[in-house]
Amino acid sequence: MIFYCPVCWQQMPTRDVACIRCGTDPEHFSDETAFMRELVRAVFHPEAVSARRAIWILGEKRCPDAVPAFARAVERADPYQLLAMIEALQKIGTDPAHELLERLANHESSIVAWEARGALGSLSRS
Repeated sequence: MIFYCPVCWQQMPTRDVACIRCGTDPEHFSDETAFMRELVRAVFHPEAVSARRAIWILGEKRCPDAVPAFARAVERADPYQLLAMIEALQKIGTDPAHELLERLANHESSIVAWEARGALGSLSRS
């Protein structure tokens, strides 16, 4: 199994040691608040699948703190990450989430824009 530092994403030999790059002790990331912060940081994980998984969990947890991270990640995210963000934003449902969905409704990728418009439509019907 591969372990990454929850702060700087340096690859680590085990989860039991402090990060050799930034000195973070992974044990400090065991409570729920720290876990949510770690997930928000994972939106920028260099491994696309890990980032997508974090986006999905943040949506399931309906974490409004994820929305600013999603907004920053839009430019570098792949279409699959963007689709996961749309689903998460729909579940989060805050005004900032709605605003980001409106931005994504004009995305250059037609599938991303189409899904964002669909999410906005379902939010307006509920």
